[in-house]
Amino acid sequence: MRYLLFFIFLITACKGDITDSNEAASISGKLTFNGKSVPNVTVNVDDVLNWSAVTNEDGFFQIKNITAGEHNLNTTYNSASGISSISSPIVLLSGENTLEDVKLPVPSRLYRLEYPYSNNNGIKLTWSASKEPDFREYKVFRKEDSGLDEATGELIFVSTFLDDTTFTDTEFLSGLSYYYRVYTLSAFGKVGGSNLQDTTTNAENLVLNGDFEDDDSASGWEIYPYNPEGGFPSKMRIDSLVSHSGNQSLNITVPESINYYGDIVFRQTISSTKFEEGRTYRFSAFVKPKDFDIGGVVEYKKNDSWNNLTSYSTISSQDDWVEINEDFRFPSDANQITIQFYGAGYESNNELNGWVDNVKITLVE
Repeated sequence: MRYLLFFIFLITACKGDITDSNEAASISGKLTFNGKSVPNVTVNVDDVLNWSAVTNEDGFFQIKNITAGEHNLNTTYNSASGISSISSPIVLLSGENTLEDVKLPVPSRLYRLEYPYSNNNGIKLTWSASKEPDFREYKVFRKEDSGLDEATGELIFVSTFLDDTTFTDTEFLSGLSYYYRVYTLSAFGKVGGSNLQDTTTNAENLVLNGDFEDDDSASGWEIYPYNPEGGFPSKMRIDSLVSHSGNQSLNITVPESINYYGDIVFRQTISSTKFEEGRTYRFSAFVKPKDFDIGGVVEYKKNDSWNNLTSYSTISSQDDWVEINEDFRFPSDANQITIQFYGAGYESNNELNGWVDNVKITLVE
């Protein structure tokens, strides 16, 4: 096809008068894929309905009554191997133009994805090298559903090296499904799209040490008195005797106190870079507010002001574990996210205790 198209172009250029719209042309050829004829595939010129034909059992097609001159020959074949398409410029002489064997490109094969891959928990793609003699480049596209092609997918990798057949994707969100396809571009508008491969990423908890299982300290969390004038008698510690699940929880203790009227506040700040604008996330936690009310809220900081992303969820004093659970959408103007828990720890002749466990922020959609 390559040489024949050149041949047609050279003949046309020499004649110099075949672009007259009154002169009719026709084009015929045999469509093949990997050495075999391809039946029941539509071939068209310039995407014009009247300038199209469907290949017969032998892969043969013929399109008549085309205006002589410069055009584009188009066809797409979907197979188990992937997508094979041609969109090639042609110049048609008046009369019959024969292309003989029109070879569809054989797409690369995309192998099973490796996830999680290496220390960065990336998604590794590996595909077979193109066998096209006029190879130009590889393009990797990604999408969150199977309706993936060059128009709908996100372009995440380009290489012009034939042997460059691996890529590791590290820019993805947790808890989502991702589909991938590798497109191979050859000369004269030949494009081969590989088979689809997909994987679902692990649902990452964006809260550091939210299950309090990492160590014997409350790393990642800070504690403050709500009312500084009331003193600071409260403390946090990892409790290995009381937990909702796992082996540990966070215990808040207020010792015996006189003249203490401040509340307990403990919180964690999460970088906004872990979130994506417009996505929905779920804030959840289990609390056991034995001796004082405990509540939680997710806030975001815009410039120097704080705004709530969830409502204040306050659980009254009781001996049972109770779940806090609320969804929120990440705003475009947030530069800081904070989870804040609070508990009323007023003066008492006895030690006061409450527990928090399994604090999570996870992606919903």
